[in-house]
Amino acid sequence: MTTQLPEVLFLDGEKREMTSVPVLPEQHARIVEEPLWQPEDGEEAVIASSACWRQYRGTWEIRDGRLYLRRLQGRYRLSGQEEIWATWVTASLQLPAPDADQDTRITVKQGVVTAIGVIPSTLRKHREDVHIWENLNDFDEMDD
Repeated sequence: MTTQLPEVLFLDGEKREMTSVPVLPEQHARIVEEPLWQPEDGEEAVIASSACWRQYRGTWEIRDGRLYLRRLQGRYRLSGQEEIWATWVTASLQLPAPDADQDTRITVKQGVVTAIGVIPSTLRKHREDVHIWENLNDFDEMDD
C-alpha cells in the first residue's frame, strides 16, 4: 500500500503534515472541481500519482481557534483570494510528531477547535496496523 500524500496544516505558524484528511463539502460555492485537470511537473505530478488517490491536496490553518481551508491543489481549487472557515469539518485531526514520542490530536467541531492534545506515537502505529489489516480484509472480500 502506497503512503498517501498528507494534507498540510499550519499550526501556530508552523507548517505540519496531517495523517488525517478533512473532507471537502459537496457543492460549496467556492470549491470548484476541475474534472479535466491535468497535472504539471513537480508537486502536481505527485498529486496525480498513486500516492494521492483523492487527486487533491489541501492546505489548512488553525487560527483564533478555528480551522480554515487556505488552498487546494489538483482536481479542486478555491475561487477567490480568501481562505474558507471550514464549518463543515467535525473531525479528529492527527499530526505526527517529527522528533518526539507523542503525536498531536486536534478535535474540531463545525470548524471550531474544541481540544488539542497528545497521544503516544506507539498508539498511532498500532492504529495504522489495524487499518492495514482492515483494508486487507476488504480486499479479500472483493475476491469472493
